Amino acid sequence: MAFTHILQQTPEWKKALLSDVKNITRKPVISYLQVEKVYQSKEIPLQQFEDELKAGLDYAGISIFCYEHLIESAEKIEILKKYFR
Repeated sequence: MAFTHILQQTPEWKKALLSDVKNITRKPVISYLQVEKVYQSKEIPLQQFEDELKAGLDYAGISIFCYEHLIESAEKIEILKKYFR
């Protein structure tokens, strides 16, 4: 699981990592999308959330971490709606 916020990485790092996994395994890869901070004090900016969502569209699926946080964030729900309506 490549949670960029927990690991203090960038969406570009995550995309490169998932691309490598996909190329090496030749299997479908699912991207994780972290909604809120975990183990860090800094919030996840809306732009980072959207950038990671867009990058995840290149893979077999996107898993939301964690749904309970998502339902409390109207702004992030609106971002998801732009891509999944």
